[in-house]
Amino acid sequence: MMSLLLAPLLQTYGWGKFDFAFILLTLLIIPYLLFYGYDNKLPRILSLYFIFWFLTHFMHASSIRTTVSLGWGRTFLMFLMFYSCVKRETFLKYYRIISTICIAFLFLQEFSFYTTGVRIRGIITSLPLALNVQNALEYYDYMTYTGRSASFFSEPAIFCQYVLPLFCIELFDRSRVLHFFYAAIIAVAILLSQSGNGLVGIGVIGTLYCVFEIFDRGISIKRRLIVVLLFTIIAIASTLFFIETNKGKEMLERRSEIENIGGNNKDTHLSGFIRIFRGYYVFQHFSTSEKIFGQDNTDKIKQHIIGSNMYLFFEDDELYFNTIQEFMIRTGIVGLIFYILFLFHSAKKTDLCGKTLILTLFILSFISSMFFTPIMAMFILLAKAEDKEHAKIAATE
Repeated sequence: MMSLLLAPLLQTYGWGKFDFAFILLTLLIIPYLLFYGYDNKLPRILSLYFIFWFLTHFMHASSIRTTVSLGWGRTFLMFLMFYSCVKRETFLKYYRIISTICIAFLFLQEFSFYTTGVRIRGIITSLPLALNVQNALEYYDYMTYTGRSASFFSEPAIFCQYVLPLFCIELFDRSRVLHFFYAAIIAVAILLSQSGNGLVGIGVIGTLYCVFEIFDRGISIKRRLIVVLLFTIIAIASTLFFIETNKGKEMLERRSEIENIGGNNKDTHLSGFIRIFRGYYVFQHFSTSEKIFGQDNTDKIKQHIIGSNMYLFFEDDELYFNTIQEFMIRTGIVGLIFYILFLFHSAKKTDLCGKTLILTLFILSFISSMFFTPIMAMFILLAKAEDKEHAKIAATE
């Protein structure tokens, strides 16, 4: 359980694909299976997807080396372990503690940057970096003097993805006003990070929360009107105030990355282009059978990248795609259908908070890479924990 919470922090360090999170989870999977045995608690649709993924990988293997899929095996066993060992209350207890520390440190970074011009580093410089950076010293300097605050994470987007599920849970918890206050603090931290993932996430969660409040027959019309009025006032005031700040102006500059995708300046427009569009051009280069069943051979994916008209937007040996594109490229349209059915299946068996988590994960899948990452597991497992039976128990407490 702690391994799931710490994995997004540990994945910054290591050696390429063998980051500390990968090593930790791999080492824990083996004793877990030895002590607890094989107990498949995965939803049937997810189990079927893993079988399909294995078959497509085997079908496209071009050598003995590519036949063995360490990524598939570790992902399957990792989710098998997470589904068996994560307990809601204990998980939330430590999740709140770690998130509070991360949020407090992000506030400290912002205070330090605006008072001294130097941002306190959250990255441990004595450890090896597993990130795809050519010069570690330049990366450290960028995070210290130029970049945006990311707490202990490698980038603001990962920080936001990490705390968004907690923001949703605290916002939907009606048991105490303190939960709503904590949700507001998380929202402020996300805004300070200036992450597009964070803005999309709190926008989706906040809008759905207001919609559910308005149409909830269990609350008075007066409260519904108050919710609508407060949401409208806060949204307009926050937007107008934020646009006038330096951070708001910086975010408007980042928006130009998407608006000017057709430009020739690779460095200026790369971030928005990478997260949203380029993977579809690579997929378009696939054969018909590959579009249906996918292509999980890394060497062949690289060939398709070179063959597409987007190869100039890829660094050497880079295979970054957003989540939707990962499903399409590695397991085709069939794999994407599995993913959508799995999310729909997960949403059916959970309460309003869980449904919001699932929908947020799906929307973020179009702009970020969370293909079977620990953060994706956090969204899914927390949504699963917010089941309808738990909602009934919470309502009677």
